[in-house]
Amino acid sequence: SRARIRACRFARIVAVWDCPPWHPKMSAKLVIWLASVLLLHGLVAADTGLSAEWQALGNPDDGPLPGFDDIEAAAKTWLEAEGLADDALADKKEKCEAISESLVKAADTPHDLFNGVRVFATTMKKALEKEDDPQLAALDKAIKLRGRFVKAVEKLVVKVGPWKAQMRQQMEAAKKAQEEAAAKQSQEPESDVDDTDEDDPDFDKNDENDKDEF
Repeated sequence: SRARIRACRFARIVAVWDCPPWHPKMSAKLVIWLASVLLLHGLVAADTGLSAEWQALGNPDDGPLPGFDDIEAAAKTWLEAEGLADDALADKKEKCEAISESLVKAADTPHDLFNGVRVFATTMKKALEKEDDPQLAALDKAIKLRGRFVKAVEKLVVKVGPWKAQMRQQMEAAKKAQEEAAAKQSQEPESDVDDTDEDDPDFDKNDENDKDEF
């Protein structure tokens, strides 16, 4: 069975590293190993940490997705923020400001798909409003929320996909209607009747004079 296969693979990993799975050393190795496997198979993007399924939603051939680039920018900056030194207050402030701005832009798009990321922007903003050591602690706490942010974004995949499909159908229908209207207009024959005499005052005047003569 699949469960047995997974158990065998896990047992091999434990045997190779020669330490129990609950050992801190083992936990760290597992994280590194899983990350390398995911990156190797293209399941997550190296610069954002988001899945390939999410990345596919940004394909311009499938139509525009307002806010997608802002989510990408926030994810990339957030990943960079996690690698900062513990006491890098100025750098953390800069990163958190950028993350907050990107998330607000994403949440302010015409559709409501990305409204949920606003809570992370609010958390960043509140942390930035503090000062000195409390600010550093608040920024660290906000940066550690990246896992929840990634999870929230990945949950949007099932919503964004159908929305893009619907938008694409509407765009195709509108394009088809325009093409049909243009084709119909081009097939209509032009009138050869000269209507200039109908609006000619001299023509009307002469017509009245002709009536008086009879």
